[in-house]
Amino acid sequence: MRFDTWWLDQVFDRIPNHRVSKGPKSCHRRTRWNHRLRSYGTSTIPRELWILETLEDRALITAQVVDFGFGEAGRVVTDLLPVGRTEVIHDVVVQVDEKIVVAGSIRNGTNNDFVVGRYHVNGSLDASFGTNGFVSLDFFGLDDEAWGVALQSDGKIIVSGSATMFAGKTVIAMARLSANGVLDTTFGTASFGMPGKVTRDLGASSAAYDVAVQPDDKIVMVGDAFSGARRDFAILRYEANGYEDGGFGPSTTYFGGGIEAGHSTAQSVALQPDGKIVAAGRAIAPGGGYDFAVARYLPTGAPDTSFRGDGQTLIDFGSANDFGYGVALDSQGRVVVGGRSGP
Repeated sequence: MRFDTWWLDQVFDRIPNHRVSKGPKSCHRRTRWNHRLRSYGTSTIPRELWILETLEDRALITAQVVDFGFGEAGRVVTDLLPVGRTEVIHDVVVQVDEKIVVAGSIRNGTNNDFVVGRYHVNGSLDASFGTNGFVSLDFFGLDDEAWGVALQSDGKIIVSGSATMFAGKTVIAMARLSANGVLDTTFGTASFGMPGKVTRDLGASSAAYDVAVQPDDKIVMVGDAFSGARRDFAILRYEANGYEDGGFGPSTTYFGGGIEAGHSTAQSVALQPDGKIVAAGRAIAPGGGYDFAVARYLPTGAPDTSFRGDGQTLIDFGSANDFGYGVALDSQGRVVVGGRSGP
């Protein structure tokens, strides 16, 4: 799906080699381009971290050629802990030196923790990063899940997601690592006595599903916030040092909903060159069922009313549920959203 300015681009589906797939395949997370396309996620049982480098460059997209110079036959599977533990990659970013940073969760035996790892350009684990190539982070001793990773201009690594404070209660969580994988204890306000870590409570339950860093190194996170009755888009911005940007907001966006009180979740964020912020995900439509949801914000965090009049739009693909998982901007500044459509 692509937007031209703020209208749905009706030409996009008819351009050769740009056709929108309506088949069973779906895009579950955004993938970042840096000469090669990298996919990431979990393998089959036992679940292990894996990276698949499928393409040498964008010209080979239709050929789907595997880069056999990466890992073992184009694939990397990393078992960080004893067999049977769950390890998942949710996001990936490529450094300027083409080293690959991944973030997700790792099972510590009882609960999930944040995990961040780094690989060389050839797919081998970078042993100079953290401890033998990876770092795990715990917040409150319960389940934590890292969903997004981004880089600041000095190479420091921002990782964001959610942390469980107690049963049924999650908060937005973020941490910063130095370029060599050490927790940066100068970051943030030492939430709950945790230097280098930041948490934000937005209601009964909240989580950040994506993060991006502005040119000025300010940090933008998007996700959702549940009030107990309704789940809304959540958007937060922090200063480069991890202190919340008090002039940014409001922190949540309500999509007028239907039968389920308008539940909505932002899954992905993109930053426009003019400082505006685009978030995409899903929201309950007035007639029921989920639709793609897209919102655009001014640099102040206020809804951009030049975008569809109220700063938000829903897109229905005609199925019972449509979920937006990734958003990006093309070379002309148009908004491209990917996800899935189905039951």
